[in-house]
Amino acid sequence: LSLVLAFISFNIYQSYNNKKESKLIEESLPTLQEKSTFENLANKKTYYYYNQLNDSDKEIYIALYSSFMRFDESVVLPTNESSLKNMFQAVLYDNPHIFWINHDFEYVLNDNSVKFIPHYRYNKVESETINSQIQSKINYIIDTADDYPTDYEKELYIHDYICENTVYDETVDGNTIYDVLIKGKAVCEGYAKTVQILLDNLGINNYLVVGESLFESELGPHMWNVVTIDGMNYHLDATWNDNDKDNDINYFYFNISDNEIKEDHFNISPTNNFCISDNANYFVQNNSYIDKFSNFNDHISRSAELLYGGKNKVEFVFDDVNDFNKAVTYIENDTGFFKYIIESIRKSGKKLETSEITYITVAEHNYLCIIFKES
Repeated sequence: LSLVLAFISFNIYQSYNNKKESKLIEESLPTLQEKSTFENLANKKTYYYYNQLNDSDKEIYIALYSSFMRFDESVVLPTNESSLKNMFQAVLYDNPHIFWINHDFEYVLNDNSVKFIPHYRYNKVESETINSQIQSKINYIIDTADDYPTDYEKELYIHDYICENTVYDETVDGNTIYDVLIKGKAVCEGYAKTVQILLDNLGINNYLVVGESLFESELGPHMWNVVTIDGMNYHLDATWNDNDKDNDINYFYFNISDNEIKEDHFNISPTNNFCISDNANYFVQNNSYIDKFSNFNDHISRSAELLYGGKNKVEFVFDDVNDFNKAVTYIENDTGFFKYIIESIRKSGKKLETSEITYITVAEHNYLCIIFKES
């Protein structure tokens, strides 16, 4: 799962005289109207990275943002090389709708400023045409999501829509909302930014998180989201929940805690995301989280509700690996397990085979899935 965030920079020293440099800086800094317009926008969305900045850096951030929205060829800013890169990254992380900017750029160092020269994927006319397509798709998705009564259900719909309509593909650039919503092919950055913009449109606070993850035994850069549901933060990794091979969706990384994400996601930035709750975890919400093996049969009995709801499988995640192993042994030895299964089928009213039931396990997640066949 790759995330390309490469800064290709060309250090060309070109010193302006002080008067000319001051004039260029003054022309580049945001006007009062631009500041007001941006602040109104920022008040409606999370803007996590913007809100970490001091006042002077916020001004530079707004200048970059405004410049990108105007498709300026360059902008001269009173900052240094390191801060400029941080501001550029912050603007891209907070604003997934700016899909026309490449990650690479050029810059020119001056005495008291840096001239920033962005690279554009698309020109203004092309971007306006593409943006029309994107907005049409966003409006369609949001109209459907708005029918769900809770933020959790809205988030789940957005997550499932993206997973069902996107294929993970490292052979494409795939790091924008355009790649996900229109092309249907993306890498992790595209998934995360699309989650971000759709949840933003629903008024659900969220922000991008970067780090590293294991893929085919190697660590590589990765991106996902932190989402706020009912005042609590959770990690959401839609990329890792999208099981393209089986055309299925997993929920191992749907609203999990800091401790859980750190099991296979590393060098996480920001470091403090305060994800300490499991209330909005997918398996907790679906009564499929087993904190004690002694409660397993109770959960099996209640699985009739899921079957009645149209599913042909029931899923469980165990808090403890020993309890997970006990459950697997329990099934394999059939020590009363199937009487609960048969009772669940009877209660559901569905015509399902009782002689042919499949189960799968994913040991690293203490996950058990029981799959029923239509009779």
